[in-house]
Amino acid sequence: MKPRRIAILFAVITAISLLSLHNAAAQERRTVSETDIRGRVSFALTKQLGKRSSIIWDEELRLKENLSQIDRIYTTVGYSYSACSWFKAAAYYALIANNRGKEESMEMRHRFYLELTASYKTGNWTFSLRERPQVTVHTAHTDPEVAPRSAWVLRHRLMGEYKIARTGWAPYAFVELTQTFNAPATVGNYLEKVRSSLGVKYAFSKRSSLDIYYRFDYKVTNEPTFDTSGALDFILSERGNHHIFGVEYGYKF
Repeated sequence: MKPRRIAILFAVITAISLLSLHNAAAQERRTVSETDIRGRVSFALTKQLGKRSSIIWDEELRLKENLSQIDRIYTTVGYSYSACSWFKAAAYYALIANNRGKEESMEMRHRFYLELTASYKTGNWTFSLRERPQVTVHTAHTDPEVAPRSAWVLRHRLMGEYKIARTGWAPYAFVELTQTFNAPATVGNYLEKVRSSLGVKYAFSKRSSLDIYYRFDYKVTNEPTFDTSGALDFILSERGNHHIFGVEYGYKF
């Protein structure tokens, strides 16, 4: 797939997402915001199953509150298949231990998702568009009027990577949009997250690599608030500005 087609497709997806955001914005709301510095440390193990397929195991620790508290712990397993030189599909399951605060216990969540990636290589450059339908199942009690127990989203990522010849270094950048699928009717579906990232990968060898990155997440959470009669009073819109610093070590065999 050529970069121009990838860019046009991403622009169409962005326009649709912004339109849904505009529609949701028609509701009366109150806005609060917060800024946080967060961290991520992860280890990924990949086992090749022939030339086209592989299985993946990943462990990740996430920190929040200016790196002072555990946010979440991820255990992820998946299967990836390269259908051809420019298209790859993968399926994943993640078990998430989510920290709900000092007065509440950790909540276990189950996440299932697909990754469909189209890419185009030219010289040392690689451009890709990834579509990721995803569902996260909450085990803690949730009020369906406020948030769905099984939250569906669609994530769109446009990425560019440049491999510096004979060095092992590969800087990259991407932009990712996350669109809700089944938000409560009182809120309507909306653009939940805009993520931008700068990073660099270093290959120690064909088997081992290191990924160091910075990400900025603009996260929106819209929740309906009801009055004593049960009628919708207003929508509370929480806006998070998250600066994320992360490192991942990967090993293939």
